Amino acid sequence: ELKLEKVPVVFADDLPDSEVKALRLADNKLNESEWIGGILDEELAGLAIDGIDMSQFGFDLELDSLTANPYTGKVNIPQYEPSEEETPLEMLVDTGKADSLIAEIEDCALPDDEKAFLKLAAYRHLAFNYKRIADYYANASEEMQELMERSALVIIDYEDAIANGYARLNDNVKEMFDDVEE
Repeated sequence: ELKLEKVPVVFADDLPDSEVKALRLADNKLNESEWIGGILDEELAGLAIDGIDMSQFGFDLELDSLTANPYTGKVNIPQYEPSEEETPLEMLVDTGKADSLIAEIEDCALPDDEKAFLKLAAYRHLAFNYKRIADYYANASEEMQELMERSALVIIDYEDAIANGYARLNDNVKEMFDDVEE
């Protein structure tokens, strides 16, 4: 009987939702358990839209299978019901990781142009709280709302989002929409 004094644990509590899903699928892939039909394809399709390639973990997404049942091609877009509460701007984004990286970059011995590039890249680690953003948007001025939409902080109309390049449909899903409209 093996008894451990300490259990090795890795905390990954700072990942965006898409990376949490990817990690969960990769972890479950390790034990090759049974998958619930259709749900795996939905999860993989959603991750592909988020730009995460799960093929490196042994998953093979057959996009043709999504057209057999249009419900498996569903894209779940989070929707938030804004509250009446006014939300302070500082609650809309967590800058902790970006700030930490920028401080580390400023202290390094790299040339200024490389530091400037790395500082821009550090902003990828901003963690937006979209529930709070929805609350702020609901109480913001018309000008602020328009700029929030143009910045893709809030997407009100998916056709505008696609036209502006903030979202895209894969060809199979686009064909399904076209078939419905005809």
